[in-house]
Amino acid sequence: MKVAILGGGGYVGTNLTNKLLDLGHQVTVLDTFWFGNHLSYRKGLECLPGDIRNYGDLLDAIVGSDAVIHLACVSNDPSFDLDPALGKAVNLDSFQVLLRALERYPPKKFIYASSSSVYGIHDGEVTEETECNPLTDYSKFKFDCEELLHNSKGFEWTIVRPATVCGYSPRMRFDLVVNAMSGSALWDGQINVFGGEQYRANIHIDDMVDAYVSILNSHLHGYTFNVGNENMSLNQIANTILGAWPTAAIAVTATVDNRSYHVNSDRIKKVLGFVPRRTILDAFRDIGTAKHTGSLSAPSSKSEYSNIRKMKELLNAGPL
Repeated sequence: MKVAILGGGGYVGTNLTNKLLDLGHQVTVLDTFWFGNHLSYRKGLECLPGDIRNYGDLLDAIVGSDAVIHLACVSNDPSFDLDPALGKAVNLDSFQVLLRALERYPPKKFIYASSSSVYGIHDGEVTEETECNPLTDYSKFKFDCEELLHNSKGFEWTIVRPATVCGYSPRMRFDLVVNAMSGSALWDGQINVFGGEQYRANIHIDDMVDAYVSILNSHLHGYTFNVGNENMSLNQIANTILGAWPTAAIAVTATVDNRSYHVNSDRIKKVLGFVPRRTILDAFRDIGTAKHTGSLSAPSSKSEYSNIRKMKELLNAGPL
């Protein structure tokens, strides 16, 4: 297939792009590359530096594509809060423009990356049927986009609500919970825990990529899928990493971030037969291997390892 990935230069997008190329697909990546371009030139790859806020850039990427995978956004609440107007323009306003483009030049399949943060705080397990309770503008706009997609027509679509992704990517992020704890353990000998009792659903980046591939190869329309694996409290995650790196110590700090949810991902298993094969421990080991081989440097050494640090730099240099 010819696949357009909006945000294909990001943390997940880079790995997904490489996977699709490995499988023989043609891939067009549209990305601002604010965090650098970590894609190597390969046969079948077209990189388009551009912006999803620009209708012309969107058309350049999607026209003639068999499938469009939309990963691009201002990701996570702290980055979003740096410039709420920018966050709204990228995460919500541009989505409405994208839907118009998709209806005019419909692909066979459209996959939208939403977020499990749309659930907000729930004491029990959440399924795709659970009422969403987004608590921040970032998660509210993700849910708004889902609602807009439900009203679109003319193409096959699927919504994905990923758990918190972990593991190694050439476009690395150390501001995700497992990655952050892994980085602080490996480089500083300290596993930093903010709060501790909150539950998070986690998914290894290679499993996340495989989930997108499974959906891409399916013939589904109108489905929403949770994609997660291990539901653990932050304390449990820290102790898992400590078990693999016992020379580290756990340091707990209070937090105001009380988001907590236990995500059920049975639907994608039942419908597509998709079962995650990697664990948080695998993610930690992959990051450790990348450190050992020199593919990664200390989390504090590069601003691009943290979305909020890099976004602050970019915004200080001028409007985006």
